[in-house]
Amino acid sequence: MNLESDVTYSIKEYKYGKLAFINESDKSYFFKENSTYQEYINDEFKKNYRPKSNILDVGSNVGIFSVSFANIAKDCTIHSFEAVKITRELLEVSKNLSQADNIKIYDFGLSEKNCTSIINIDPNRLGNSSISQDFSNLGGAIKEEINLKKLDD
Repeated sequence: MNLESDVTYSIKEYKYGKLAFINESDKSYFFKENSTYQEYINDEFKKNYRPKSNILDVGSNVGIFSVSFANIAKDCTIHSFEAVKITRELLEVSKNLSQADNIKIYDFGLSEKNCTSIINIDPNRLGNSSISQDFSNLGGAIKEEINLKKLDD
């Protein structure tokens, strides 16, 4: 799958699959000293998930937890919510490269009401995207209109 945004990305293979990144700062943040980002979450997930259940990953970023959970719990469905277009495209690449067919990707964020909002995207660390924090002082900050929906609709 090619990114719609014509962005060059690199792949990081880790013990649960493969992840797509557009910058080295994101990649190095997730994989410091060859260890997996917040591996203790995966350890707890292994102990506590219920087989054949639905798992929500809200703000999925490039898929580090979605891909991990999909590999650990192959009989579960991982519902990955990522509202930011470029990040969602990287998530889609990560899903496909990892052959994680049990991940379902949603193109909106979750909220208390159905609406649109402007999200501020830190181009140096996509996972820092925020509706409430403005990154204009970083230079190159991006604003994007995103859809938000209630989970129970």
